[in-house]
Amino acid sequence: MNTLLYFRTVINRRLKKQTEKILSAIRKTTYLQSESRPVQVTASFGIAMYPADAGTIKDLLVLADKTMYRVKNTTKDAVATL
Repeated sequence: MNTLLYFRTVINRRLKKQTEKILSAIRKTTYLQSESRPVQVTASFGIAMYPADAGTIKDLLVLADKTMYRVKNTTKDAVATL
């Protein structure tokens, strides 16, 4: 069981790190630069893993969505895992 928890922790860290790279790229990019009002975009990500967090795709999406909204309602523009 400890080995499983270790692997899940490692995978969560790697997944979160990769998602944070995506978020960083989004933050650094200015969209519609040629327009009179350029746009900066923010994003919130919620990460859930199958089958560790949920047994069905529907449940997985519900958990990821709840996690994302936890970010939106607290820090915003960030990444969260379960």
